[in-house]
This record gives sequence, C-alpha cells and structure tokens, in this order.
Amino acid sequence: MIRVCSCGCGMDIIFKTHHKYYPPKFINGHHKGHLGHKHSEESKQRMSENSHMWRGNKVKYRALHQWIRKYLPIPKNCQMCNEIKRLTLSNITDEYNRFFCNWLYLCYKYHNRLDR
Repeated sequence: MIRVCSCGCGMDIIFKTHHKYYPPKFINGHHKGHLGHKHSEESKQRMSENSHMWRGNKVKYRALHQWIRKYLPIPKNCQMCNEIKRLTLSNITDEYNRFFCNWLYLCYKYHNRLDR
C-alpha cells in the first residue's frame, strides 16, 4: 500500500501493513516529534563532559577519531602538500588526545610517510 508521508512533505511512502513496529509516520525519517524541542539545562549537563559515560582522553582509538572528525573542520587540501586529494585524519604526535594541534588531514602519500 502506498500513502503520502504524514509529515506533510508530500512524499509517497510504502506502508507495509504487516509490519507492526513502524507506523507510517516513522518511515523514511520524516517523524517530527522532537522538532523545536529544547533541552533543559539539567539535560545539557547530563549530555556534556559531566556525564558518567565521559572518558576524556582515555577514549578508544575509533571513538577519538570520530570525535576529532566531528569537531575539526575538514580542509579542501592536504595540510602537507596542499594538493586537492582524498584526505585522512592523521595523528602527528603519537599522543592520542583531544588537542587539535596533534591532528592533521593528510593525503594517503603523506599519511603513510608520517606513520613510518
């Protein structure tokens, strides 16, 4: 069965009547239940560095790379050769922490040279 999305965008969605877990308004990420919702100061504190889940610089390799990618803007050029190529995030000091000065976006060529 095909219906129009309940968010009002006019997009056609395929609604599987036998699927009991996903009502039609949740299909394709068009649910607007939390749109405009503001977090309280207490909620913001629980989600910040004061959280009991916050590990600081004791974070694992993958999670640290994800955090750096999230907060360090990606340049268009390699930060060593200044060429426009596909870039990878590289730690230049072998100190895995959250200081941006220890991280560069490099092309594969310079990333491999730095890792040797």
